[in-house]
Amino acid sequence: MMGDAVEVDVQALREDILRHCIYPTHIDAVQKSGQEVSFTPEQWNGLETIDRDQIRSWTRRFEPWAYSTVLRHLDTVRDEHEQSGKAVAPEELLFAMNAAYMESAENPQPGMLRIPLVTARDMLANSDAAVFRLLPEGAKQLSPLDAMQGRGGLWYQQYREFAIRREDASGLDRWANRIVEAAVKPAPERDTEKSNAREER
Repeated sequence: MMGDAVEVDVQALREDILRHCIYPTHIDAVQKSGQEVSFTPEQWNGLETIDRDQIRSWTRRFEPWAYSTVLRHLDTVRDEHEQSGKAVAPEELLFAMNAAYMESAENPQPGMLRIPLVTARDMLANSDAAVFRLLPEGAKQLSPLDAMQGRGGLWYQQYREFAIRREDASGLDRWANRIVEAAVKPAPERDTEKSNAREER
């Protein structure tokens, strides 16, 4: 995480966006025949596909002052956010964001960090942290052997929700760094000389 975080009311933000959306007054278009035509937004939205196929290009037109109004409002919102922003530790933000994910689990454990199945398997296989299965009776710790898919179809049992302890969040960081490194690591260069030699044989 870089910079400060700001807690906002998502619904209020949605309503603010809707209130400050700008819409075109009309649409100027050029047909394939070269004829220039103009549509109201309602006419444009009501065009059939066959009619749109006859249009070569089009431009949405707005009131001259529409953009400046929105930009001024965005500046105001940005200033408000900068004033209300506060520095948040990465772990604190992780716990806050993970809370909703944990609450949606069938058998939630509020004091833990919920992780996806694939993450659980990979963290077990690499001993990144102790991994638990979320069961009705509580959280049950799994062993590294449980990461093997062939072991009694473990990953396909009824309860497929997993978590780690909050104090093991550093293990989640190791897993994430490993995944990112694997994703950006360049593919191994192919030995073209050996490949060509095999093809010649």
